Amino acid sequence: MPQRKSRLQGSESKTRFDNTQLRILQAVIILMVAFALVGIVVLVLDSHFPATQFVLRGGGPSRYTEVTPRYIDIWAVRPGDRLRFVTIFHPEGGVLLSEGNIVTVAGPLVLREESVEQVEPLGAEIVESEFLAGPGADSNYVYQLFKLEQSPDSDIYGIDVMAADVPYISPIDQTTRQLALGAPSQTFYEQVVVAVAFPRGTRIVDITELQPYRRVRVGGWVVYYFDTTALPQQGAIRIQYHQPQGSPQALDPMEVDARR
Repeated sequence: MPQRKSRLQGSESKTRFDNTQLRILQAVIILMVAFALVGIVVLVLDSHFPATQFVLRGGGPSRYTEVTPRYIDIWAVRPGDRLRFVTIFHPEGGVLLSEGNIVTVAGPLVLREESVEQVEPLGAEIVESEFLAGPGADSNYVYQLFKLEQSPDSDIYGIDVMAADVPYISPIDQTTRQLALGAPSQTFYEQVVVAVAFPRGTRIVDITELQPYRRVRVGGWVVYYFDTTALPQQGAIRIQYHQPQGSPQALDPMEVDARR
């Protein structure tokens, strides 16, 4: 005769089934708690670094225009608290400067003359240069004033300077720095853009005061664009970041200008 299954066997089978359901329920609860903790962390970061969260969300619309006169200042942050400064001017109507017409362009503030590591003119030739004391509170620094003659085959002129010992970068702690740039109000130029470039992988901690309208990748760099054309009064760009490491790729200033 076939043997009947005992009540004990049936109970054991049912008990094993219930334990499986209990384990599934426990796993679901653990996942729910984990998601809740992640949400709390995100809320805390949002409240602590609101500007960073805004800046890192997307690329932003381009403000490229052919209006003249206009210019762009490019500040590329490099390891060792060094800066590459590039300024590119597009003269009125795109018309070349008349032959022999000389323009003056100022380089960045540096601690001493030897702090300027490299200089290259853009679309022009350097006729003359001299170091002058910085204005006002920056009188302990010097800057290089260039006299340029625009090349006959170029519709731009500017200067490209690599420098160390600059007053624009200050330490927050051992790894965190702040880049501070003044943004004066003006009425002459139809467009004025400031671009700040960091090697890809640099972590931005916070951006305060003026906010970028655009963020793009150019080669191995992340570039933030600020429109300072029509500021009602003197402004400032302040960016806190972790100092980049390694040797960044070359940055093409003309592409930075074109991507504005």
